[in-house]
Amino acid sequence: MHDLTHGGTSHKVTRCTSNTIEPIYPENHLISLAELEIEVKIRAGAEILAKLQNEKALILLNEKAEKIRD
Repeated sequence: MHDLTHGGTSHKVTRCTSNTIEPIYPENHLISLAELEIEVKIRAGAEILAKLQNEKALILLNEKAEKIRD
């Protein structure tokens, strides 16, 4: 149960060394997290603009999102 709620062993591996307890996440993990954050913001913005029926802003957001994804 601990592994399901707190990350268990995988969480310990990314925080503990023989002398310290601190975040030591791999760089690719941090990059993936930042990319996910950007994607969530783009999708939330698109939903809001769609509800507002602001097609011009939605097109602009889509163009910017495509540049980021490339």
